[in-house]
Amino acid sequence: ENARIIETRTTSQVLAGGLFMSKNRRFYLRYRKKPVVVDAFQLTRYVDMVAPDWFTKAVNEEHVFIDRSIVDGAARIYGCTVMTLEGQMRAQVGDYI
Repeated sequence: ENARIIETRTTSQVLAGGLFMSKNRRFYLRYRKKPVVVDAFQLTRYVDMVAPDWFTKAVNEEHVFIDRSIVDGAARIYGCTVMTLEGQMRAQVGDYI
């Protein structure tokens, strides 16, 4: 009753308090996710020696796979593959995980 339009979009009208009305006049709520604090580190070629414990545990539990190639007879790390609920995510050396 006291709702007022605060923004207009092509597909919906935004009403006060996060209440939305779509073209078919059905109402739904919009929620905002709160920021989450996460642990991170920069992936390096020396990940076997400098990785934090949580990363090493994920590798041991096969949630993370270290990507290596053989160059001149030596194994060289070029990234990693992280298994997530959304699928595989790939990181390269220099990326933050």
